[in-house]
Amino acid sequence: MPRLDSRAAKKPTKPSTTTRRSQSSVRNIGPKRKSFLPSLGKVNPLNVSQQQELFFQNSCLTNPILSYSYPNQKSEYLSKFQPSSTYLQQAIHILESCLAEFGSESNYFRSDGGELLDQGQTINAIQTYVSELGLTGIVDIVFSEQAIAPAACSYNSKTKKGQVTISLPIIYRKNRIGGAMDHEIGTHLIRTLNETKQVWYKKRDKFNLKPFLETEEGLATLHTVIRLAMNRNKKPYLWRSALHYYTSYQSSQMNFVDLFSHMERYIDDPGQRFKEVLRVKRGLEDTSQIGGCYKDQVYLSGAIKILQKRQEINFDDFYMGKLSLDDYFRDDIRDKITKEKTVLPTFLKDKEEYMRALDYIAQINGLD
Repeated sequence: MPRLDSRAAKKPTKPSTTTRRSQSSVRNIGPKRKSFLPSLGKVNPLNVSQQQELFFQNSCLTNPILSYSYPNQKSEYLSKFQPSSTYLQQAIHILESCLAEFGSESNYFRSDGGELLDQGQTINAIQTYVSELGLTGIVDIVFSEQAIAPAACSYNSKTKKGQVTISLPIIYRKNRIGGAMDHEIGTHLIRTLNETKQVWYKKRDKFNLKPFLETEEGLATLHTVIRLAMNRNKKPYLWRSALHYYTSYQSSQMNFVDLFSHMERYIDDPGQRFKEVLRVKRGLEDTSQIGGCYKDQVYLSGAIKILQKRQEINFDDFYMGKLSLDDYFRDDIRDKITKEKTVLPTFLKDKEEYMRALDYIAQINGLD
């Protein structure tokens, strides 16, 4: 059967919208509903559900045709990232080591993961996490059928509120959602809130601060498994970051259909495999072309660079804003750090345990 390019799509139905007003507002966002988006939103396709349905209807031989809200701006964003093979062997080592032990991605996340969570349980988990940080009332929760990442956190400086977006269907399990919250809230949101207290807030150019994305995502990647790493009976593989790095690189070599087939070794669930390939092909309209969005390689590269420097970092100071590794090691910047009215995640309370956990992550992933 020939490979097709999908250009037709069914008109989506609008799901119901629910609102709760306990500790934060909760919304369901359907295919046509918009919320405030960071720059990455410019390359998030609008027609994911329709193209996914068509892809599987055509026996996974259809290269999706994607549409965007900002078709003229996505090229500028994509041009910021180029594919790299620098840490490709490390990524493969992590993936193969995890497969050798657990057999499949599904088995790895099921191991000690507990039951899959529904929306109500997810809301409770997020609200409990936020409450423990003393941040009750400043985090909105959104469930979206169009979201590509399983979870994402953004901050609106005008409303001074954060937003956690959870992709539907929910993939988080009872004993693993804590890692997602340590990533999204315990790292991204807290560092953003602390950034607002610093003298360089909204004046980064004046202080010659560098882009922080690689460091930010690398730190969040480590924190996704930091609680696992505090238990030596667990295996804190950097699975998702290695997967993103590997898939991103292969996107520069393959079209959507070929990449989907290639990734079956590492992602046994077809629905999750579609989303992973979509992550690295977003930004393209015609996914029969090679290329895509290589931004997701920063998760692994950032984590590796932080692990290499971990003994030289005071992680309390490291949390005082959106600092890159290079800027953190600038004396003139560290001298200006203020800790007044800032927040730290709960897993940083015991520094010795935290550092032992980082050592264990490095060991398990062959990065020590």
